[in-house]
Amino acid sequence: MSLNDRLHKISRNVREQHQLLLRADEGAAIRASVLPFIEALEFDPKSLAEVRSEVTADARSTGRRKVDYEIYRGEKPILIIEAKPAHKPLLENEWDQLKGYYNDKPEFKFGILTNGLEFRFYTDLKQHNLMDKEPFMTLDMLNLDARLVNELRWFTKSDYDPEQILSSAQKLAISRVLSQEFNQPSRDLVKHFAGQVHSSRLSESDIQRYARLVKQAWRDFVESEIASRLQASEIKESLASIQQVEKQTQAAGQDQFSDIAQGMQVRVPIKIDYSPRGSKQRHKLRGTLLLADNIGRHQNIIEYDGELLSPSEAAGRAIRSVKPGVANPNGWVYWTFVNPNTGEDDSIDLLTKDEDLRRQILRQR
Repeated sequence: MSLNDRLHKISRNVREQHQLLLRADEGAAIRASVLPFIEALEFDPKSLAEVRSEVTADARSTGRRKVDYEIYRGEKPILIIEAKPAHKPLLENEWDQLKGYYNDKPEFKFGILTNGLEFRFYTDLKQHNLMDKEPFMTLDMLNLDARLVNELRWFTKSDYDPEQILSSAQKLAISRVLSQEFNQPSRDLVKHFAGQVHSSRLSESDIQRYARLVKQAWRDFVESEIASRLQASEIKESLASIQQVEKQTQAAGQDQFSDIAQGMQVRVPIKIDYSPRGSKQRHKLRGTLLLADNIGRHQNIIEYDGELLSPSEAAGRAIRSVKPGVANPNGWVYWTFVNPNTGEDDSIDLLTKDEDLRRQILRQR
């Protein structure tokens, strides 16, 4: 069972017993969540070499402090865990208790404060051997975050890597700052960006005005990046689809044209109305469909640029003719024809599926 599966199993158990845990003591939180969590990290709670409970710091300068669990990997200290009942909020006095033990035992670089529902992870990013007040990561057992589950693998016995944990802690701390700045840009950040476009001294009203502009510009930038990545993903999928059709038609050989030519056939004008994403510009791209009595959607039935091609390949070439290097930025391409019965544009799929309409057009031509 993977770490992800083990943690989700704990999460399901916690959700199912949530109301019971809220009415129970610390021991219930430990049995339902904390000990299974230690096991999920591949440490054995029954092994005194790996998990030690109710340990005393015994530091002369600060008095005798206890912590619920110390975790070891071999002889090496890994982390300390202080557990509280599920109904108890993890307030400053609980943090202060963990901090005192952490500061007394500098061999431990990581600490966890938990009530079985939340697991708050601490280290000493700001000052060496003094535990930070802010957790660098909080794991919510009622609503697991897949990104944080992935970061936890560095705490497991098999993959333990303190350097990677510290790197992750720094990254997560920076992400938290970026989130705060994104939602409410700080004065220093506003002055930094305003200084790039404002030549004179910034007044208080200038700073307030630029604060709004920085916030909006940042949001516009993020939305633009998201849209660009989505477009790139769609282009990649479209290219893959076109390439797959190309392989299929090549494998089938180029004798389909001969097969069609043996029976009744007519040429039907077809087109694509192509509008690039984010643009009001429209392109009308045209070709010819070689309609026969019996055709399939993925056959080489479209004459374009002097060749007989499948609809996907013909569409790709048509779009590349007006936008080189891009196969299909809108995700899907539909060739259309004028339906003689309605006078409206319909997809050429109708010609491959509606036998009566196909025979009607063949007879008319």
